[in-house]
Amino acid sequence: MTFVSIFLPILFVIITLLLWRIYGKDNKVIEPISFYPPEEINSAELALLYNGKVYKDDVISLLPFLANRGYIKISKIEVETFLGLSQSYNLTKLKDYDGKDANERSFIASLFKGPKKTVNTTVNTNELPKPFYNTIVRIADNLNTKKKSKIFNKSASQKKLYVIGMIVVTYILITFRPAIESTSLGTSGIKPLLIGIIIPGIMFPITYIITFCGRKSLIDRLKYSSLGLFGLIPWLLCVLPTLLVNLMYSIIYMIGFVCIVIMILLLNILPKRTLYGDEMLGKIKGFQKSIETLENSKFEELVTDNPNYFYEILPYTYVLGLSKKWINEFEKNITKMPDWCDIDSIYELESLNDVMYSSKEEETK
Repeated sequence: MTFVSIFLPILFVIITLLLWRIYGKDNKVIEPISFYPPEEINSAELALLYNGKVYKDDVISLLPFLANRGYIKISKIEVETFLGLSQSYNLTKLKDYDGKDANERSFIASLFKGPKKTVNTTVNTNELPKPFYNTIVRIADNLNTKKKSKIFNKSASQKKLYVIGMIVVTYILITFRPAIESTSLGTSGIKPLLIGIIIPGIMFPITYIITFCGRKSLIDRLKYSSLGLFGLIPWLLCVLPTLLVNLMYSIIYMIGFVCIVIMILLLNILPKRTLYGDEMLGKIKGFQKSIETLENSKFEELVTDNPNYFYEILPYTYVLGLSKKWINEFEKNITKMPDWCDIDSIYELESLNDVMYSSKEEETK
């Protein structure tokens, strides 16, 4: 049993490495220089192609994307309250959507959806319609399910189930004996076994998924990580006491724990991109590097050829994490706001994106 508990986790790591080498290791991509994103994709789709997943705040970037295409006007308003002037933004529908993208159509329709199937022409960011957030989630889910298969090899994704199974078996192997032989609860046997294996085995994965999967702030990660205490306390009571008095169990546990960590790391990078996924990732990385290192002289040349260049690229900088750098670097080169933007400063578009995302997050709590 001791030999199996040491050998099997190591074997599982070797198998996982082989699975990653065959089904997970991405090919080296060509990153052509380009000052424009790949054609025919919006900012939310670029987020999917680049990160492999779309988050809700990526979908919010469709607001400036669609505004720049003449569908929406953004206007800043000030309302006097007893606390002083309060600032918000009006979003005005300029025309019906006439494009072919179902997600863009859904975004505009839900943004201006009124009660009883009526249509608003103007909505305020402080009073966004309730269906809007549900649509944001639906668009993200739609992109992540229907279009993700074009980016990642399906057979590679299926291999993740094998790795998850090996992680579970390893966890049981290294925890079973210490838990069943524990006397910290006054008795050994089934009671500490159930508490020491099942509760941590459920709570630790849940804590990991909630804390590290998705885009969260450091404060949120720290807050959600506290859920791990519900798994840590039973582990401290039912598993740790045995490990402290039995050196062999401690060695087995440490080897198994290291193997689990390695398998989790490989699990996160297992899905291999398709040829299309590789091609698009290369184009996006080339675009990202090009705008990240763009010099003022080249920017002025691009604006001369396309006066709307700054605003055309802006939505894509949000999902690439370059919006602040983009605005700081080139805002001084912009002489006037576009027709669809009636605000004081480009920096307000940055805050507007955050306001819309934060307000929708609050609705879910």
